[in-house]
Amino acid sequence: MFKKYEHMIRVDSDDNIVDGYSTADTSKKVLPTDIMIRQGGNQFFLFVGGPRNPRFTDEDGIYLYRWNGARVLTKSKAELDKDRRESPALVRESAIMTTKAMLSDALETPITVQDGNYSVTMEKQQLLATQLAMFMMNSQAGIPYELKWNQTGQECMPWTFEQMIVLANVIDSYVKPLVSAQRSAEMALIQATTRDEIQDVMESYQVELAETATEMRKIIAGPP
Repeated sequence: MFKKYEHMIRVDSDDNIVDGYSTADTSKKVLPTDIMIRQGGNQFFLFVGGPRNPRFTDEDGIYLYRWNGARVLTKSKAELDKDRRESPALVRESAIMTTKAMLSDALETPITVQDGNYSVTMEKQQLLATQLAMFMMNSQAGIPYELKWNQTGQECMPWTFEQMIVLANVIDSYVKPLVSAQRSAEMALIQATTRDEIQDVMESYQVELAETATEMRKIIAGPP
């Protein structure tokens, strides 16, 4: 007598069919949430007359089928295009770019040091590093080099090398924790596998970035 096996599917929280198998395959463990779609032979198939042991994703990792609560459906082109736009890989890439933009935005706000406010944008950091490097290079060659810097919204004034080093160290102490928070978020995003996990990372990073910036500003500004 022909032995019948249960043909099971596994769906995710978005009703994508992520796996399917016949209970003839003893390597597969039946989960309580798996759904039986029919009884049949030892080889699994999604549709009667369809291919045995089909692929569930395309070459981009987009799921091809969904469960509507009663039967298996092949996704339409519009559904596939939408899934492709919202795929974890693309959402992750966009989220990483967003963390970098959030860091850049955070650095747009000047920091308050005891004698005034100073810009800490990436551009200003590079300009400060360039001035210090030019001063060192010219000093080694015995060539005078005038250092100039400015508080936010004011004209550039002559600065000593020692003043510039102090400012560079203050800016570095402020920027490093913020950069570290962004890099940690980026690593967490790389490891995230679902849109929900990506969203959780982004929400945590937003809070951490704001709290870190606030705490570092208090430390740098010193006692009131």
